[in-house]
This record gives sequence, structure tokens and C-alpha cells, in this order.
Amino acid sequence: MFTTLAAFSRTARKLIFPLGRTAIALLVWLNRHTLMLWFRSLRDEIQQNGFDPERLRYLAQGLWVIANDRRTANAEALKTLWVRADRYEFAAHDDWAGRDAVEELLGPIGPHETTVTAA
Repeated sequence: MFTTLAAFSRTARKLIFPLGRTAIALLVWLNRHTLMLWFRSLRDEIQQNGFDPERLRYLAQGLWVIANDRRTANAEALKTLWVRADRYEFAAHDDWAGRDAVEELLGPIGPHETTVTAA
């Protein structure tokens, strides 16, 4: 079946990693704004408050809700989401139309108030 060990490893690699490098690069590029929102938000949270599982859970819930809504997913204008003591805060461009959608999405989960900061 396999004439060499190299042929076996190539076949195994293709089965384990079905997407090629180009497809992965395209997937990352198409979702770059969402990935950067997650990166900046998690980085800021850990730098400011350390590793607090409860706060990270609230942050992840907020980011997940934002990423799964069609109005706010991959929004370039949305820069960072923070969890404060009793509310969510997010930084977004002043003229972004999705601000109300973010406030509506974050209202039912976690801290009960949402504050907007200009980016």
C-alpha cells in the first residue's frame, strides 16, 4: 500500500489536516476583525486583572454573542470589549451603526449595564 514511510506520513498529514495552508490563510483573513477583537479583549483583560475565570467567562460570553450575530460579526469598527465590575464596555467608532445592536446583544448576559467608549 505505502511504498515508503514518507508516503505514509504525507497521507496521514492530509487526513489530519484536510485544509491546505492557503485555505487556512483565507479563513483567517476573512475573519481577521473578529480574531483581532478577541485578541485585544482577552489581552487587555489578562493584563489589567490577571487570570480571573469568572471575568474571563463573562468576556467570552460577550465575545461569543457578538461573533455569532450577523449585524456585529467581523465588524471593523468594534475594537475592544471589556468587563467592568457591573457592566460591559466596548470601544467602537463614533459613526458605527452597530452600536445599538451590541448593546442589545450584551444586555441579557453577564453584567447588567453597557457603556460605549469612542475608539
